[in-house]
Amino acid sequence: MPIGNARSCNQAIEWMRKKHKFIREGEKMIRLYDDIVTYKDEQEWADLACIECYMKQFGLPEDVVIKEFQRKIENGWKVINEECLRPRTISAQLVAAVLNMVRLTDATYRYDDGYTNSEKNLKDIIIELFIDEITINI
Repeated sequence: MPIGNARSCNQAIEWMRKKHKFIREGEKMIRLYDDIVTYKDEQEWADLACIECYMKQFGLPEDVVIKEFQRKIENGWKVINEECLRPRTISAQLVAAVLNMVRLTDATYRYDDGYTNSEKNLKDIIIELFIDEITINI
């Protein structure tokens, strides 16, 4: 392995280990997306759902907590977009991998729990992306 590749690999590992702002926001967004759409199911099989904890901790109703989580996701996208535009020393491929993970979560959880109920929405998204032809009129 050439020295340049080993150095780049070490930089990438260090970037991930330091939990760069870009990664922290992505992780937070992934968690919030999941918490919003799985809340009702978690009430049935979990001791305490994240939204329920937030409601109890801050004395807020469910709809306000969900709006707060959605606001945090929206702000997370702003941070991620800003970070994507900044010059950096880390590989664009690594940044793209993190970005694509958040995008995948957005597509999976935006309207419903697409992971648990993949037949409902996620299947259509996958078909639209990879199977259906796109017509371009020139």
